[in-house]
Formats: sequence, C-alpha cells, structure tokens
Amino acid sequence: MEKKFKLEPLKKRGKKEKASGEKPSIKLARFIIEKQNWIVSVFIAACIFCAVAMLFVEVNYDLTEYLPDTAQSGIGLNKMEDEFGYPGTARIMLKDVTLYEAKQYKDRMEDVDGVDQILWCDSTVNIYSGEDFIHKEDIEDYYKDGYAVMDVTFKEGNTAKSTSAAIDELKAIAGDKGCFTGMAVQNKSLQENLASEMQLILTVAIIMIFTILCITTTAWSEPFLFLLVMGVAILLNRGTNIFIGRVSFLTNNVAMVLQEPFLYSRTIRENIAASNPDATFEEIRNAAKIACVDDAIMSFPDGYDTLVGERGVTLSGGQRQRVAIARMLLQKAPVLIFDDSLSAVDAETDSLIRKALSVHMKGSTVILISHRITTLMAADEIMVLKQGRAEEMGTHSELIAKNGIYRKIYEIQMSHDDRNEVREKHGSL
Repeated sequence: MEKKFKLEPLKKRGKKEKASGEKPSIKLARFIIEKQNWIVSVFIAACIFCAVAMLFVEVNYDLTEYLPDTAQSGIGLNKMEDEFGYPGTARIMLKDVTLYEAKQYKDRMEDVDGVDQILWCDSTVNIYSGEDFIHKEDIEDYYKDGYAVMDVTFKEGNTAKSTSAAIDELKAIAGDKGCFTGMAVQNKSLQENLASEMQLILTVAIIMIFTILCITTTAWSEPFLFLLVMGVAILLNRGTNIFIGRVSFLTNNVAMVLQEPFLYSRTIRENIAASNPDATFEEIRNAAKIACVDDAIMSFPDGYDTLVGERGVTLSGGQRQRVAIARMLLQKAPVLIFDDSLSAVDAETDSLIRKALSVHMKGSTVILISHRITTLMAADEIMVLKQGRAEEMGTHSELIAKNGIYRKIYEIQMSHDDRNEVREKHGSL
C-alpha cells in the first residue's frame, strides 16, 4: 500500500516551529520587526496630533483651583468668591496728563473687552465742570500733580486669558504714559517670565545633553537618536494632556506663614477667617490674641471690620505677619511652616507670640525658618544651612557645645549680659 505525505512549504513550517517555542519577549520583538512600517506610521500620526493638541493645553498658575474641596483654605476662598466675587484687579497710573486727558484715556480703556469697570474720580466729581469748581482734596487720591491713578476690575479672574489680553490692550492704549501694577499684572508677568525661562532652560539642557552624548558615544548617530526618542516622548506627554484640559504648575497643601504674607483687599475679620469661614467672631479674636495682634486691631476705628488695602498695604509689616499667623491658627493644619514669619516684629513681641503658640500648637509638626537664634533655641532639631548645604545639626545645647558656626552666630546676636535674660524669657515651640 502506497503512503502519501503532505509536505508544507519550508518557510511556513519554519515560522510555526519558531512561534510555538518562542518566549513572549521574543514574540514581541518579532512583531515589532515585522510590523515596523505600521508602528512607525502610528507614531508619526500620534506625534502630529500631539504637536497640534499641545497648543491648546493651558497651564494653570492659580494654585487655589487645585485645593481639595475639604481644605479649609479652599472652603474659605470659595465662600469669599460666592459672597463677593473674585475678579481680576489692577491699578494704572498715567503720568503727565491733564484731568481731561486722563478722562479720555479712562473712557477708551473702559471699552476694552474683558474690562468690567474702571474706578476713578469722575464717578464722584464732574470733570468737565472746570478746574475752578473742583476741590483738589476731593480728587487727590486719584489725580495729583499731573498723575492719574485708576483701579481696574476685570470680568474674569487674574489668570484668565481674557484678562491677559485686556492688559495687553490697556498697555497699548496707555503707551509710555502708563504704569501698571496689581495681582492680574503680576500673574501675567509671572506666566510670561516662567515661559521664557523654561524655554531657555530647555535650550541649555539640550545643548548640554548633546555635548555629553557626543563625548561619551562612539557612533555619530547615537546622540541624534537619543534626542529624537526623548523629544518624541516629551511631545506625546504634552500633547496627551489635551484630555485633561489644564495642567497644574504646582500644588501645595501645607499651612504656611511667609515672611511677606498675602492679605486680601477685605476686612481684617475676613482675612483671618479665610482659612475657616465657619469660625465665630470669638474664635477669630482668640486667634488674633494668640498672634498678639488683637490690641492693634482694636485700636483702629472700625476694629475687625477695618478694610486693608491691596496686599495689606495699610498695615505695618509686623501687623501683616501677625494677621497671617492668626489666619493659620484657624486652619488647624497638622504641619505648620514659619518662613521667617516673625522678622518684622521686635524681640519682645517675638517672645510673647512664641510663648502663646507653644500652648496652641501642641501635637503639630512645626518647621521654623529663621535668622534669629531665640526663635530656634527650643526646637527638637536644628539644621544650620550654609550656601544651601547642611553644615550642622542637633539641639541648641549640642550645637553650642560643638563650637561651630551656630555658636558663632549665637555669640554675635547676643551679648554675654543678656543670655540669661533670653533663657528666662524664651518661649518654646
């Protein structure tokens, strides 16, 4: 009986034998090699899409939008926005202008898209009635010696695109006669400076990486391939952010009191309660007493209802710092950072505040940044920084015993006669 054998093509049979015994990693590598044209086409299409999409991805510099819904500071800001609104603001000063010229500038700028209103003296005084009928004391806050000052309120927030575009148009109208300040102007300047700085950093980084690769690699093509892969990865990452819409520049959830604290153009009561809008007046005043600012507030005619100017300019540096400390106390955060936040108060007030805080902040983690030895003496751990590096670490007594840089600073700041007095008055944190 004759047997028949079915012979498969050698090439096809070889593929089956290889495929049956190959590891997954080998199969993946084989797939990439066999489908390389298709894969390259997909990557080229993705790169084109991402190159276009990244132009529509916004970078958000308003950190308050990324606060959790449960954060006390976020709740306070939302409450203030619901009650009073939170539009962008700016201030313009026009130099070398007459009253009538300033009025013409004001009318033109008020018609700019994105501008809600411009407050100037023409809202209370008839500019066209003649200078002989206008009392200088009625307008000196807005016009004096050829200088006109106007307060601008925008329709949207400080970081909105329409606000940025409106500022550009206002500057074009004012020309060389205009000087601009305010939160909206500062935010716009911050965004532009960061964008230009990042472009400069990226350019320098690419040049440095390329130079290092040229020195360390043997093939001339390797540096270009490496930069190509890195560029495609960055492009895909930035382009796919289109599905998020906006990306955050930075998020911070730690309660902090800075050397230059920020205060809203609201009442002192509202500034303190910003971190806890549900706080009662007794709680607000108790926080102010701990921060040793209650007496100063009560000395004002309107007390806690006193309006503070933009960034708290109507208060002294020490008063602003103490109001910020009172606001932080209402937040009751587990981690507290004091960044030289008592630098503007005298040594006696510094000691009183620290003694009061030592009772209130038990159980919290406190990070103190200060140039004053008296502020740091009772800390559990002290780190001495020199040119960005940790020079010494230890408790106050340990660092004094080391006879190093901490000891030198200690001896410079305090004379021999008043060291005992410092130890007696010193309050711990």
